[in-house]
Amino acid sequence: VPSSCPHTSRLAPLATCRIVATFVPTAAGAREAMVAITAAGQTGTATVVLFGRGLTGALTVTPPLHEFGRQDRGVASAPVSFEIENTGELVSGPIAVVLDEGMGFHVASDNCAGAVLGLGGRCTIGVTFTPSALGPALGSIEVDGGAAGQSAASLGGSGQTVVTVSRGGIGTG
Repeated sequence: VPSSCPHTSRLAPLATCRIVATFVPTAAGAREAMVAITAAGQTGTATVVLFGRGLTGALTVTPPLHEFGRQDRGVASAPVSFEIENTGELVSGPIAVVLDEGMGFHVASDNCAGAVLGLGGRCTIGVTFTPSALGPALGSIEVDGGAAGQSAASLGGSGQTVVTVSRGGIGTG
């Protein structure tokens, strides 16, 4: 607690000094503190009660999980929309979205990148799945909103072989 009050000498009669208190909550909810001021050689203590409330940040991604199912290798799925919403009590910083593209998941559209979401604010990203390999694929969407927090959604799908059936016969070309 910074102070302009003298620590080793006396404050002159009718003089003033200043005590500055800063509130930096480490948890959500109501907080209370007390500053007690005593004067050397004097009886009694002046007490100041300080009140504050820690706010919470929260982002949610909906849906929190999406399974793209079986998708032909090398063929993009239809895009799926994911909504990012600020459900906390703090305005977000610029939204950063990271998508695990190594497994074939790709951003098809994004109106979240760099957006600042107020309380209840929303933005969406569209994701497609284009498997490059056969078998299961797992990925994630990770969202960082600074003071508003982080959130994620899980992605899944499976690459399958494209099978082409053709009929051959006499006289066909």
